[in-house]
Amino acid sequence: MARIKAVLILDPSRAADQLAYVSERAEILRRVGDQVWAAITDEQVDRFAGQGIVVQVHADADSIHVPAGTFDPIAATPDPPAGLRARDGDGEAYHLVQFIAPPDPAWIAAIAGLGGSFVGYIPADAGAFRLGTELIPTVGALPYVRWAGVWRAGERAGPAVR
Repeated sequence: MARIKAVLILDPSRAADQLAYVSERAEILRRVGDQVWAAITDEQVDRFAGQGIVVQVHADADSIHVPAGTFDPIAATPDPPAGLRARDGDGEAYHLVQFIAPPDPAWIAAIAGLGGSFVGYIPADAGAFRLGTELIPTVGALPYVRWAGVWRAGERAGPAVR
């Protein structure tokens, strides 16, 4: 069964029971108050709604949106022409880090603690970091990271990042 990402909004008066119900049936990616980011199946949408849980499906949550287009980096990373590729200015290249859900500030701080420098947020649920290529396997193995890889200039968010 294909899994999709969704925000589940729990009823504050029943949040504990609803959270237990969801926890037994879906992978919880992140919880913030009465909202839970989860990986669910299409069939679970109606089941959760039947339990009084508001379900907001985010079908494109695994896509990164940049000026050059939208892509799922696990499915296929775009390969822009050489003239549009990022340059490695001083030994550290720009990298995209895609999180499993909207990033927690602690996740960004953890990558900074490894030696990365946060450049900015990239929709949906990704961040641009300046870090050495040798850190990519370590960052990519973090439990809250879906994918980490080179940020090509064709994927750039703006002129400040080259």
